[in-house]
Amino acid sequence: MSLGELWIDPRDATLRKGPRLEVDASKTWFLSKLALDSTFTSQPPSLEAYHDESAMFEYLSKTLSSRSLIKGASWAVTGSSFYGSGEEIISMLSSGAGSVFDTDDGSVIARWPELDTASRYRFHGVRGIPESAQERVHVMADRSIRFTLMASEVMEVRELELWYGLYTRETWHSLIESWLSQAPLIFDLHGISEEDWGSFAISTSFWLSLDFKELQLDPMKYIEHQDNSFYLFVRPVPSPADHRSVWESWMYGRKCYWSFDPFGLERPVTGTDIGPDIDEKVGIWRVCWDKRTYQMIRKLQILHGFDPATTEFAVSLGYSIFQGASDMDELRRGMPSLFEEGDWEPGEQDEVVVYPRRCTHRQRDA
Repeated sequence: MSLGELWIDPRDATLRKGPRLEVDASKTWFLSKLALDSTFTSQPPSLEAYHDESAMFEYLSKTLSSRSLIKGASWAVTGSSFYGSGEEIISMLSSGAGSVFDTDDGSVIARWPELDTASRYRFHGVRGIPESAQERVHVMADRSIRFTLMASEVMEVRELELWYGLYTRETWHSLIESWLSQAPLIFDLHGISEEDWGSFAISTSFWLSLDFKELQLDPMKYIEHQDNSFYLFVRPVPSPADHRSVWESWMYGRKCYWSFDPFGLERPVTGTDIGPDIDEKVGIWRVCWDKRTYQMIRKLQILHGFDPATTEFAVSLGYSIFQGASDMDELRRGMPSLFEEGDWEPGEQDEVVVYPRRCTHRQRDA
């Protein structure tokens, strides 16, 4: 159910599905089945309570299961696109896969252990291709993408935007819910203040933008091949586990080429021997949560008797523990008295890193 269909009945303050209203796309969420706490029975909150964040938290924490609350919180994300230097893109697409990173300097503070080292980026779709050519997009055996275009379609295209993702829907939800369940602990581990919690993000996908420059087909060649197919091949994307040299070759080399050969074995001498020249650009889509979301998770942990400075809450809900959170647990087991007394201070060999800024839409020069 869309948020635009959710209404509050003024007669009894219950939530009901009603006529659909258009809601700002940046503020739209979709609701699905959430597990209710079967032991809780109560009247719905008053109309006034909907304006009281504390009252609503108390009501929802009694009405919904902890997993449902975390699932709902995971949808309250802010998305932003990122265009960075080649080195930044390589870092985020390889070592940053399945990681939580600082949007200011790209440093990783936690990694999700469930990400298979054999995971590969999957082609999810393309924007900008003529409707007549949409059924002629083919993923080759080596994971390269082949676009089959007629001469008239080549002239029609201005930009192709190919989308790639690393996660299935199920894996993605497991990743972000696991993160939220233990984020307060990891922030504490790194000495990150609440004001900076919103500056940490997880990348969801990336896109390769192919900008077709002014058409430079030789007129005679166009006439000669007007009834034939033009093939545009896009090189396969490396996997996160590939050696850095593989990523550098992909990032700094040409990512696509034209051919009249359906298998791509015959390549032109230059990029414009067959089709128009193409400018390439890589962008990353990432999401982050504001500090109120994390504060709610911490309140939920305390409400149910868990110490936010441990992974016990996440473990009780069956979530995978992030690398970084488990390190803190081991440290606590090794020095219980220091943590119980609260007098631990970093020594000369200890590093406490504080990361600034907030999650914003930002573009850096390549």
